[in-house]
Amino acid sequence: MVASAVSAIKLCAMKHRAAHIKVLFLCADNACLSQMAEAFTNRLKSDRLAAYSAGVAPAEITRLTRQVLAEVGCDLGDQRPKHLRELEGIAFDYAVILGRRAVEMTPALSGAARVVHLPFRDPIEVANSPNERRAALCNLRDGIREFVESLPWDLEHHEEDE
Repeated sequence: MVASAVSAIKLCAMKHRAAHIKVLFLCADNACLSQMAEAFTNRLKSDRLAAYSAGVAPAEITRLTRQVLAEVGCDLGDQRPKHLRELEGIAFDYAVILGRRAVEMTPALSGAARVVHLPFRDPIEVANSPNERRAALCNLRDGIREFVESLPWDLEHHEEDE
């Protein structure tokens, strides 16, 4: 049964290759991890992927998040935190859940063909001092960018999540 579901998902992804593959990046508050993923996807993969981001408890995007992205040429512009409900009705090919807090907080995602969990440490869990926080955000930024650079291959070949 799992094999047939995986085949159906791969077929769905193949059909969407001509169009853009819709990817939802979801984190707890849509203030850092998912914003970074959406920004990198739009900058690096907009020819093949349509990126969206949301959170289950939206919070403001911090100035530090904007700064560490700007350091690598990624501007969030007018991006704002969005609640998952704002994206209801969009049929996503993939939902990428970023961070452990998001996994714990996320409701079932019935609108996505495939759900992938990436256990990035949430910035709220890391660092006490401003310097530690900046270093942690830069590490997260670089890890998320590396993941996005592997798309869509990494989504299509990611081990099936339970």
